[in-house]
Amino acid sequence: MRRCWLYSILAWGLLCLGASEASARLGASRFFPGLYYPDAPQEADAQVIDVAENAGFDSADLSLSPAGGTLTGEVVGPDGPAVGLLVQAWVGTIRVDGRTDDSGRFSLEGVPAGSVLLRFSSDAPYSRDRAHAAAYLGGVDAPDQSPRIELADQESKDIGHQTLEWGAILGGRVMTPEGFGLEGARIRIEDGAGGFWSTETGPQGRWRQGGLAAGSYLVEVTPPSGPYLSEFFGGARTSDEAALVSATVPSERLDLDVDLDVGGEIDGRVRNETGSPYPDFEVEFEDRDRGTVFKTRTEDHGEYAMTGLPAGSYYVFVPRLNRYFPSAVHVEDARTVTVAEGAVAGRVDVIGFDLGDCRLSNDGRGVIHGVLDVDFAYTDAVVVTALSPSDTVETAFHDPGAYSLDCVPPGDYLVRFVAQGGYPRLFHPGVPDEAQAVRVTVAGDTAMAVDYLPDRSTWIAGRVLDAESNTPIGAVRVSARSTNGRVVASALTEADGFYRIETLPDGSGLPAGSYRVLAESTLVPDPDVTPVLQPTVSARQDGDQ
Repeated sequence: MRRCWLYSILAWGLLCLGASEASARLGASRFFPGLYYPDAPQEADAQVIDVAENAGFDSADLSLSPAGGTLTGEVVGPDGPAVGLLVQAWVGTIRVDGRTDDSGRFSLEGVPAGSVLLRFSSDAPYSRDRAHAAAYLGGVDAPDQSPRIELADQESKDIGHQTLEWGAILGGRVMTPEGFGLEGARIRIEDGAGGFWSTETGPQGRWRQGGLAAGSYLVEVTPPSGPYLSEFFGGARTSDEAALVSATVPSERLDLDVDLDVGGEIDGRVRNETGSPYPDFEVEFEDRDRGTVFKTRTEDHGEYAMTGLPAGSYYVFVPRLNRYFPSAVHVEDARTVTVAEGAVAGRVDVIGFDLGDCRLSNDGRGVIHGVLDVDFAYTDAVVVTALSPSDTVETAFHDPGAYSLDCVPPGDYLVRFVAQGGYPRLFHPGVPDEAQAVRVTVAGDTAMAVDYLPDRSTWIAGRVLDAESNTPIGAVRVSARSTNGRVVASALTEADGFYRIETLPDGSGLPAGSYRVLAESTLVPDPDVTPVLQPTVSARQDGDQ
């Protein structure tokens, strides 16, 4: 029997797309409801942990009790048992997935108690020739039309059998103007209701996608980087102009061939007024009408070639020179370059002097400087950021002592210090919250002193165990929450059940304060299943629940 359990808890999860063969019944997945430290299902009953600078709390241990029920059933296709189908059970934000066996049967164990939504689909890479059309319980296409199953803890329910029909198959070939198939082109199929499927062309430029419901679809082709343009089936450049492709069930339509067009090209050099080239400079091409920006870099002798451009008029800009083609500082003084599909606009040279990383004039650049009073044995870097309504200036520093932000446009700035571990995030003048920060005013050709003088950060650590077996539970997300319920930081338990919360999402250290600790709801998959990595997932609707 072949099975695989997949699961996703809140915003994180693990993915398993295959399983080893097993002749005996596989063990059960286990669901553990969330629990606050030390033993509180509800936040109001949780203990508040007070931690000071450089003095953490190491004994926030939690014991979780397994819960949940079991759902079984059978999936039948037009020609008999539907083998290897993906069965997904949603309960709120938690998903438990399994597969049907050789007889079309499935068993989902460790499903959280509650109102369960079931979906059946085929996602195997080799199922595209005869994929089943995905459906929710009841054979419907939308989750709000599907009946829910009410499941209690320790309860087992059999849903009977679910019938799936064959889906439609769409396919075709992507060709270059020379008549060769193009490998690696991305095919996106969109149903107009927010659902989409994606695949890639093979070595001969061919593609096919199964498991589609009857309906009308947009088919978009995006070539790999190079001279060719993206387009929709039928030759349109935009979705508004694209022709819809009809699919009926059960049927296949494999004539969706697309002959790609060559885009426009702009060539030139980037140099100074004496003719010296600037290698490895970024060059930007902004479509005057659509605002789309394309980018490339100059070669060893300052030359560049931007291929694959849609027809239009472009501003050509070199940030390091702060110059538009041919040598304009302001966009209103720039000349646009008009290019047609398949045509080349050459000798588009941009001339100027290298301004380095700062594009401000000497009398228009301000400076924010100060002292970083930290021990870099506890942190890898301190990121200093100056933020105004119109500008952001940011630099990472790796040494203690004096620092300087040397290219700050005039304005009023919040100054933020984020150490990469070891120290808390602070705003000037040494406050933890942005709402308490004081702005500093920077004028051209002036310097403002702002220091970072933090205390050490803190930590919360412990271990998470299975209350029944007293064994460790790995991959549990444990979060530290402020007394108003906001998640401040989190960490995953290791295989031995230990965790340590010490950094915020931005990398700064956990600040001293008062916290409640929550081990979030967790689904532990069957320990007998060996995951098999299959990076390509075809015939599955992206973003579906």
